[in-house]
Amino acid sequence: MFEQTIVPCSKHLIREELQARIQSYLDEAMRLQSLSFNTLKNYQSSTKKYLSWCLANHLVAVPANTETAEKYVKFLMRGSWSKSSVETNLRGSLVFLHQAAGIDYSLPKIVMMNIRGGTRTGALKHAKQSNPIVWNDIERFIQEVDYFDYSDMVGLVGIMVAYDSACRIEEALSLRLDDMEIQDDGSSIIKLAKSKQDQNRVGTIKYLSKTTTGHVIRFHQTFGLRGPWLICKQSEKYNKEGANDFGFTYQGWCYHFERFALKHNIPSDTTTHAMRIGFANDARADESISDVDAASYIGWQGNSALERYRYYTRKMGC
Repeated sequence: MFEQTIVPCSKHLIREELQARIQSYLDEAMRLQSLSFNTLKNYQSSTKKYLSWCLANHLVAVPANTETAEKYVKFLMRGSWSKSSVETNLRGSLVFLHQAAGIDYSLPKIVMMNIRGGTRTGALKHAKQSNPIVWNDIERFIQEVDYFDYSDMVGLVGIMVAYDSACRIEEALSLRLDDMEIQDDGSSIIKLAKSKQDQNRVGTIKYLSKTTTGHVIRFHQTFGLRGPWLICKQSEKYNKEGANDFGFTYQGWCYHFERFALKHNIPSDTTTHAMRIGFANDARADESISDVDAASYIGWQGNSALERYRYYTRKMGC
């Protein structure tokens, strides 16, 4: 099991009372499933590397002082690591272990300066970016598909919002109409959560272009949407009995965009930030995901949309 690979360990690395806290934290996380299996697996790899390094260098792992953190990041940078890999390893080792032990901890400024300095000197590589879907691609796509059912249109509006604001799809789904404020110049602002854990809507302001704002407004006017959501939630009454809360799904979008990408030779690694979030890692690892997990991520219900998304992420190389 994951927790057994971290604790118990040498009390010279982590004091016994802190090990007990870590054990309790892991037990609770696994009981509540607040950490996914893939996340635990990644943390396992990062923490084992960090603890082995501390043991070899006769250093205390938790609580770690600034000197230990600085030495460890320099050790990581000596390998063939990218900037994102170093940051991910630090979050999954130093930051995670301190959090699990109940210690308020953030990476020292000197550590972050070392990472930034590494990218300037070439010691670290910038994260590899896949080719983004540019707005021209979306416009051409819209022009070429001569019909949409409601689910296709909702999906397209969702992609537009996510593309323009560089936000996660689950954030876009949580937005309400009163979260969007129209500006005098025809653009708008929306308030997005900073992270998945930010549930109090204390977030950052993102700006939507006039084009995206216009698409959202026209969509709501065309289909007479009277619900509170900027992007409509999935509904059992989708497209039945004149329901006005049409479902949000990628099925129509994926089907048409797949054909569009093949026709125009769009590279196979083309993706957007929003499409990589959520189930991308799980799809890559081919892990099974329950309906409950799906609903907790972004409100999808049932396997159809989920399986279609997993197929899409594998197909497009996300």
